[in-house]
Amino acid sequence: MKKYFFFLAASLMMGGCDHSNHNHAQEAPVINSYGASFDPAGAIPVDSVTSLLATQDSVFVKFTSTIEETCSVKGCWMTVKLANGETARVRMKDYGFFVPTTGAANLKCTVAAWAYKDVTSVEDLKHYAQDAGKSEAEIAAITEPKSGISFMADGIMIEGYKPAEEHHEGDGHDHHEGDGHDHEHHEGDGHTH
Repeated sequence: MKKYFFFLAASLMMGGCDHSNHNHAQEAPVINSYGASFDPAGAIPVDSVTSLLATQDSVFVKFTSTIEETCSVKGCWMTVKLANGETARVRMKDYGFFVPTTGAANLKCTVAAWAYKDVTSVEDLKHYAQDAGKSEAEIAAITEPKSGISFMADGIMIEGYKPAEEHHEGDGHDHHEGDGHDHEHHEGDGHTH
């Protein structure tokens, strides 16, 4: 009888260990929030936004996508992947918050934003390419404006981002705002919702 209780106790303890390990494997990924807080429930895939814009100029949406890249200088914009291989640009409302400048590529994001049809000028495309650290040759190759959808975000959630040492103030990038490219002029493009 004692052996029975010993095996029962040992089984319970081992089962407890297995259960504990199972819970660690199921831990939810870390989610970092930027800008205004919002409930991500009901977010739609970014590719569904195009159909919403078929009948209106702009619409407020919550969408999910994967980050392609972020502004490597200030974190004042990011691009998200579309199913057709293209990207859409997300800017921050009122230049009021920033996303990580590195380490966010290929991470899932949920965004609360105004979506609108947009044509990005060659000048702006070159500026964004410079922000993204593109080569002079890549920047020089930009000769046509780009039509598509853009977003003005109130808030952004990034899943699985592990912050490194990032400093947006006093990190040597203050020159960015006075480098001949006024980031805030993007806010005054008629889409201040």
